[in-house]
Amino acid sequence: KEFIDKSALIGMQYYNKGLAKLNDNNYDEALNNLRKSKYFYSSPIIKPIIKSIMFLKINDLEFNTIDDIDFLLELLSISNYPKDYSLSNLKSSLYKIVEHDDNDSVFITSVIEKFKTLEIEKIRNESIEFLYEYLARKAATDEELEKALEYCDEILIVNPKSKVAEQIIEYACFKKVTFSMYDVKTLNTLLEMSNKYAFLKSNKRYYISLAHIYCSISYNNFKRKEINMAKEYLKKFEIIMDNNNIIDDINKGIVAELYLKAGNYYYYKEKYKSAYQIFKKGLFYVPGHPDLKRKEQWSKEEL
Repeated sequence: KEFIDKSALIGMQYYNKGLAKLNDNNYDEALNNLRKSKYFYSSPIIKPIIKSIMFLKINDLEFNTIDDIDFLLELLSISNYPKDYSLSNLKSSLYKIVEHDDNDSVFITSVIEKFKTLEIEKIRNESIEFLYEYLARKAATDEELEKALEYCDEILIVNPKSKVAEQIIEYACFKKVTFSMYDVKTLNTLLEMSNKYAFLKSNKRYYISLAHIYCSISYNNFKRKEINMAKEYLKKFEIIMDNNNIIDDINKGIVAELYLKAGNYYYYKEKYKSAYQIFKKGLFYVPGHPDLKRKEQWSKEEL
């Protein structure tokens, strides 16, 4: 009862050949012929058969070649998500991609570009986020901090509320500070990162990092006799310390050195009141420090 043209007859031949190959359990040849059949003959029967064969074959793939990835993408494009191919099925395939020993970051990045072509937004975003999370974690573990941040930026594009991305960004940003010289350049870098990633400011480590940087800058300026700059950053340090509960988290050694250096400057200038106040403030942050106690007492006696 159906009217068909000559091209449909070609499609039917491929369709019959595909079923014959399927009957012989030759899934690759069956798929090859049924795909050709679909091109010539638009029967609604072909797509479910192709999908069934692909489901049989998908579990045997190792996902260490682009051909395997293309196979997965084809299945995802013709499946009814999540009825046919659930999120757990998808993640099972994605795990195989990231866990295969042959698959390095370059390969996984190329896989991500493949997934970006998917039309179904939910599958596309879930896949991209999963793969970038793996790359970001790996980069952070390998101390490739800039790479980790780049991958996290990609995650935030598809999922702006990603907690995983936030955690990795926090780790990478504060690790960059730890590896730095604690100078003005470090300060500018931290401020730039906190402007880009506003959530950093809600982390206690942000204020701990700022305090250490201000402390270091002030100390080095006292050392170079750049007193105005030294005083400016000493004040910044004290504001951070006095307005955040971080006294127990600060390196007491470098704080003591700062207040000894600052107090000594005023002491040897015979500005004993200023020296006394500085040594006393240092003891507030580093209680019982013997050198600060001794210098505080000397300043007091001079007064």
